[in-house]
Amino acid sequence: MVPAARALADPRGRVIRYPAAVLRPASVRLFALLTALCACFTDSGADGSGAAAASGETGVASSTTAETTTTSGDPGSTAASEGSTTTKTTSTTSATSTTTGDLPTTATTTEATTSTGTTGDASPLCADDPELVACYEFDDGFDGFTLQDGSSYGNDGTKFGVAESAGIVGSGVLVAATSQIVVPEAPSLVITGPYTVAAWFRADQLPEVRAGIVDRAGNYGVFYGADAHVQCRVTGFTVAAEASLGAWHHVACVFDGASLGLFVDGELRGKTALDDLSAGSGPLVLANDSPEPLVEQALVGALDRVHVWSRALTLEELCADYPNACP
Repeated sequence: MVPAARALADPRGRVIRYPAAVLRPASVRLFALLTALCACFTDSGADGSGAAAASGETGVASSTTAETTTTSGDPGSTAASEGSTTTKTTSTTSATSTTTGDLPTTATTTEATTSTGTTGDASPLCADDPELVACYEFDDGFDGFTLQDGSSYGNDGTKFGVAESAGIVGSGVLVAATSQIVVPEAPSLVITGPYTVAAWFRADQLPEVRAGIVDRAGNYGVFYGADAHVQCRVTGFTVAAEASLGAWHHVACVFDGASLGLFVDGELRGKTALDDLSAGSGPLVLANDSPEPLVEQALVGALDRVHVWSRALTLEELCADYPNACP
């Protein structure tokens, strides 16, 4: 119902008719105006069910995508599909994927810097080579406890107290004092002739005496000493060379039947005459000592691309398999 108009006289005596709505008190008119505005705003989604709510849901989805992409072991593989978000969400993977053990604070690093460059793009090379008896690339995921061997021998192992980290190629493995990576004893791992053991490693703290990098008791071993020297060791023989703390280094121990050579970052750093190897016994242990891993002999740091061959590789072959290792 439309209110009737009211007649009022102006100062000159003229009669002017005003609609009743105009003559309402100011508070009544303000209330009516606010009511109309709220009705319009509600229709546009301001109550959380319309456009504003949809925008909020989009923001949550974007945040979730960023967190998910950070768990990828190979940042380059997601960059094309996720765009710039992936390249910005770094350094959270390892800190949240720890399983057990006191992992080092450097677990949050997702861009590995090495002594010879930054994270490489070379493809993992676990070739179908009958003389490649063990090949651990750490790109098979960290959800379970199985360490997968990429060689044709299937020398799988178990891993406990480790976490995923950016490696030299793809993912690497973070290790601490309580970590254990053990491969059961197998005939293919018993080598009494020429051999090559090679790996990328990073030591984040000095051990009390020595820390295992790759070891099979009484047969062959690679260690990092309290003097910041990396070592090739067989029974009664040791070749050592300096390798700085806190940086990635490539190490290779090569026995050719007449001598044991130590290569660090693609350069021959030492050699000793050797013509015989003991068969030894026990499991192959990574990042610790064999046959029984010990806290005081644990490597605190990271590993990537651990390979064992039953032949002596030349420097050219090492550089082909580890292209980032050679200057």
